[in-house]
Amino acid sequence: MIASGWCISMVEYMQEKLPLQAQAFAFSLGSVRTFQDHSICKDDVSTGCMLSRVDETFKTKHVEAGCACDFVSPSTEDVVQKLKDGLIPIITIMRPVDDSGKFELVVDGIELSDRGPYGVCPYFAVTHVWSDGLGNPDGNALPYCQIARLESLTRSLRGTFVDNVSRNHGTTAYEAETVAFWLDTLCIPVQKEHQKLRDFSIQKMQEIYMAAGGVLVLDPDLQQLSSTTRPVEVLSRVLTSGWRARLWTFQEGMLAFELLIPGQDCCFTFSSEEDLFFQDMAQTEIVERLLLETLWWNYSDSKGNSLTKSDISKEPVRAAWVLLKAIAHRRTTRPGDETICIATFLGIDPTPLLKTPPGERMPVLLSLLPAIPAHILFTHGARLQSNGYRWAPQTFLSPYGLLDSDQLSLPLTYVPDTSKPDARVPIPGPFLHPGGLGLAVYFPALRIHRSSNIKPTPEVFSVCTLANGTYLVEARDTGTKVTWPSVAPDQMEHSAILLSNPEYGRISLLVEVLGETTEGEVIAKWKSIVAVDRLGDFLEDASIDKAEETCLEGGYSPFRWWVID
Repeated sequence: MIASGWCISMVEYMQEKLPLQAQAFAFSLGSVRTFQDHSICKDDVSTGCMLSRVDETFKTKHVEAGCACDFVSPSTEDVVQKLKDGLIPIITIMRPVDDSGKFELVVDGIELSDRGPYGVCPYFAVTHVWSDGLGNPDGNALPYCQIARLESLTRSLRGTFVDNVSRNHGTTAYEAETVAFWLDTLCIPVQKEHQKLRDFSIQKMQEIYMAAGGVLVLDPDLQQLSSTTRPVEVLSRVLTSGWRARLWTFQEGMLAFELLIPGQDCCFTFSSEEDLFFQDMAQTEIVERLLLETLWWNYSDSKGNSLTKSDISKEPVRAAWVLLKAIAHRRTTRPGDETICIATFLGIDPTPLLKTPPGERMPVLLSLLPAIPAHILFTHGARLQSNGYRWAPQTFLSPYGLLDSDQLSLPLTYVPDTSKPDARVPIPGPFLHPGGLGLAVYFPALRIHRSSNIKPTPEVFSVCTLANGTYLVEARDTGTKVTWPSVAPDQMEHSAILLSNPEYGRISLLVEVLGETTEGEVIAKWKSIVAVDRLGDFLEDASIDKAEETCLEGGYSPFRWWVID
């Protein structure tokens, strides 16, 4: 695929997330992005697709190369005034009433809390990747050809939910028989004197996408779709689009009441699996149906649903976990945007982050989280260097963060009394230690006893316990650029392995034990991620033999509080 022009970052995503048949199908469809030169993307795969990044040379694009039509903008004064009034500006494209052929952009203001009987407001929000050409760092304007294309797209929304909502409101758009929209390029002032209004818009980002009657996805690959395109191709193109790979578009898709996929003369909306199949099920071949099911599973991770949105306020730990899993496959041009995007998705006021230098925002974000998932301990990548936060990664974005290949699944309950195996209770949630010592978590562990005859610990070894048998331990590449010999158990006076699974271990965490607090919490330092399996499980003989060459004495420690830095 790389030889055929695909970006290496997209290929790596497909290899991790999509089965071979889905990869082969995507390859057969091709992509407009394969006509670009992605050779520079191979120099450093951690940066993602270099062609999707925006720098000071970025220029707003026209629909067709060589077009030189004039730019069109809404009234900046109207946009600014709406924001000053605490409203969100939305745009209606008014068709020309004479032979001038000129569209007019009319600005209305909307109160996001006034969602009416439908639970949404009468507008759609546009989600796009700036590098595709719809961004404009110099003004709230777009080329006339882009405005004309947007006007055409609004016509493709006839019959959709947001169209029906719009028709039941006495808005400017209703009177013009169209649908109003919100687009960052036109609705967020770029002038320096309006920085406070820009910050206000960012604070409202979650609400803007949640309140919209739909979220319209703009991407070059999706614009090739037509009314005759089968759902299997639509889903494949969405999953392999540049839109799917960017950080900001994650929340824009996940918060959507309905995701709108516009084509040349149509608009696709898939709310459930039933929407994927044609009425005549016999026309959908079994191979296509199986592929659809696979693609739908991944597509669901990119679109909003009521469960995810309710989790944001009701189950913040689960919401954060969903977020961290998804953004491990995404990137952003400006690293400082990562924490802002995470905060706005989770409904956290980003003001403290906006006031903090970009390189210092991650600890601030972690301190603002209403709940912290313990999964963060098992993320890949270099760690923060701030005291009390050295357990956390510098970034959650690709190629680091929570990797699907680790198949991490933390239990929700445990058995405090082994004599009553059916009496399970919830595991207490993690929290930042009030003394600034680190992240407090409730885990079982293997305590490793330091031998008097210290030898270098290899990357595959075993820990022998009297009560729980022997555990096979394998070092993992954590992306920290710290070598195993420098963090191996032989380098520490006291060490332990926090087990993600009390029965089997699986992906686990090697820590250096430093002592205990007066409350009996174990104070420890984050060292490395390891894979743990109990011997007796199905393992390759070669791994067992190698592990038994270095067997460290240890003991099983049941669930207790650990404070990790």
